[in-house]
Amino acid sequence: MGRTGISRRQGYFLCGSAQLFNREALCQALQIERAKAVQLCDIDLVLESFVQWGVDSFRRLAGNFSCAIWDKREKVLFAVVDHLGVYSFYYRIIKGEYFGFSNRLRNVTRLDKVRIDDEYLLAYLLNCYQDSGKTVYRDISALPPGCYLTLREESIEVQRYWQPAVNDASLPKRAVGESGDAARDLIIEAVADRVSPNQTNGILLSGGLDSSAIGCIANSILKQSGSRLVAFSKVHGAGSNGKERDERDFIRTVAEWEEILVEFVSEVAFTGKKLLHEYFRSQSCFPLNPFIFLSRPLYQRAAEGCTTLFTGFGGDETLSTEGLNSLPLLLKQFCWRDFLENLGGVAKRYNLPPVQIFKRFVLRPMLPDVCLRFHRRIRGLDEDRSLGNGFIHKQILSSPFASHLLTSKYGYISDDFLDPRQELCSRLSASYFRPFFDLSEYLDDIFGVTQVFPFLDIRIIEFMLSVHPREFLKEGMTRSVLRRSIAGFVPDEIRLRKDKIPFNVGVPFARCLVESRPLFEEIFHSTQSSVWQLIDRDLLGKKFAELQRNDGTTDAGRDNRMALEIGRCMNVAAFCQWHEVRSFRPAGADEDGSEV
Repeated sequence: MGRTGISRRQGYFLCGSAQLFNREALCQALQIERAKAVQLCDIDLVLESFVQWGVDSFRRLAGNFSCAIWDKREKVLFAVVDHLGVYSFYYRIIKGEYFGFSNRLRNVTRLDKVRIDDEYLLAYLLNCYQDSGKTVYRDISALPPGCYLTLREESIEVQRYWQPAVNDASLPKRAVGESGDAARDLIIEAVADRVSPNQTNGILLSGGLDSSAIGCIANSILKQSGSRLVAFSKVHGAGSNGKERDERDFIRTVAEWEEILVEFVSEVAFTGKKLLHEYFRSQSCFPLNPFIFLSRPLYQRAAEGCTTLFTGFGGDETLSTEGLNSLPLLLKQFCWRDFLENLGGVAKRYNLPPVQIFKRFVLRPMLPDVCLRFHRRIRGLDEDRSLGNGFIHKQILSSPFASHLLTSKYGYISDDFLDPRQELCSRLSASYFRPFFDLSEYLDDIFGVTQVFPFLDIRIIEFMLSVHPREFLKEGMTRSVLRRSIAGFVPDEIRLRKDKIPFNVGVPFARCLVESRPLFEEIFHSTQSSVWQLIDRDLLGKKFAELQRNDGTTDAGRDNRMALEIGRCMNVAAFCQWHEVRSFRPAGADEDGSEV
């Protein structure tokens, strides 16, 4: 994935992948002449930076990278991944003697036998974020985002070169209202750095704010070179609540504004065992999203039409953060005027009583944790969050590890944060983005299309961590930073819309699962895996039968949530069975038994 290769210089040897977005700034800092810089690929620049600055060079890189660097003179191996872990680095110790590594998990599993980590499976089934240094295998570790590894003869040490943190020190330097202008420059730069002028560029367009902003900016850049962006959009069928989720009118509005060609692709419900095994072979892990294959036709068609695929993913967590949880922060910081202006502006714009907004987004989040837990319990929110817990055997749930997960996982729920910047820090520090990066690897492996995420540019993230809380609801708008920054780039019908439903809301997961009954029954009845020591198979069968009987006549929202949990259990069961069958093959053999 990305630009993969090797580079040698002055006793150093580097192998890995890199896609840098600040080449010009790096070359200037390294005093590399323009004629020579053109001849250097991104891998070469990573090594040049390391030779010049050592491990301090890692924080200077802006982009995606996963590299191992051998210092021949000192006999030390360094390994590093980018700030967010878009590119992966997996490693293991083999028989206490050898250090094996790769940017693909499947390659490391082939070096020796591996054992599945039951704690990893339990954390996944309980809807908890994984330790970013763990993998599904006990024998293999992942280098966490923003970290580098140092391997010496007797030791392995993992250290951080970048830690996400709220940067309040820069707040006085930025005047009120400047954030929109600064964000505009950053997003244009992030998109421009990812445009491939000599290849076909596409985008997944949903009709919402984030993808529309990326699409309009990318297309305006491409038009300067006589090229155009191609858009691909998923068409949802009837939603689980009976309402039609049709964004085509909004998508066409964006397409007509920028003269973008759009192709609509329908979703599919059925997931075959062949597709699951295709994913297992590609990733040596199960898909963290059990309904990932609903979008497979969309990605497959996009891969046929382009080689670089833009997405609006990451917007909700960065420039497009909703911002309502900034209200209590303004109150706590005694920014009374900003608080009243933003509260009144939101109430007027969305035609809501200010008292209602105050109670929901200010008072409730500031209550002590014991009160919040009590509120969740009486509203039944804990019951919804713990649907998957019922499929775990009770003796497993009572273990110390499970108890720790159950008491700590609520800290990641966005409602509990009184600062959108701190919420971003939490997601960056956990493995929140990992499923999306895994999907990107899978798509690159199967279809040869590279997904890019302009909103997850490290320069945008560091900017958002320094934005003053008053900017998140400026002019009474949620998602205010992005809305103000793209004025003129995106039609106001899209930029100022209030009725956009999250992309997955209304997707009938329960119906999709029931339509996949042959696959469910095959996994349920044929899998004799030890995973059933973790998952209660009898209860799983009863709940699936209940979904079949409901047929949309009961609480569709709850059925969808139940379907998600059943899907997660079945993915894990299918993967464990696949792994156990594969374990009987010789190390280094592919699934068909051939050597690799």
